[in-house]
Amino acid sequence: NGSWFQGWEAYDFYQGMSPKCFIRLVEKAVTCMDDERGYIVAVSSPGCNGTYPPVPSYVTPGTAKASVEYLVRHYAKQLAPRRITCNTIIPGYIKTEAWGPVLEDMGADKVEGLVSSSGMKRWSSPREVGGVVAFLCSEKAAFITGVSLPVDGGLHLTK
Repeated sequence: NGSWFQGWEAYDFYQGMSPKCFIRLVEKAVTCMDDERGYIVAVSSPGCNGTYPPVPSYVTPGTAKASVEYLVRHYAKQLAPRRITCNTIIPGYIKTEAWGPVLEDMGADKVEGLVSSSGMKRWSSPREVGGVVAFLCSEKAAFITGVSLPVDGGLHLTK
């Protein structure tokens, strides 16, 4: 029928999993954070903001992640006077076991084709993405807040 809508059950699932959980976690966490020593980092996905084109097959989870990106900016503004930062990372293709079912479904050649069409033409490692999160949770990044940072080897530049 041409509709992107995957049903209310799927919509409610993703809205509950992403923005609702994010709000619960942040509201609880900020009560435990000292001023000038708090760091919040959310994880989004390509296609959920203005740096990537929308992915029609990802619209239900994508709208939930887009909501989290909005909430990150909201909390960044709200928590800035306390000098608590709040940012989002947007990883690209990270080589993890989570790709196993995708490789089986799409085939290794097609997945490798996607990866090689990205800016740096390779998988990232969990360590590379974790290093960015560690940086955002450090005093070196104390003046960075409210951003959605692609950690994707240039994937966002290829679309």
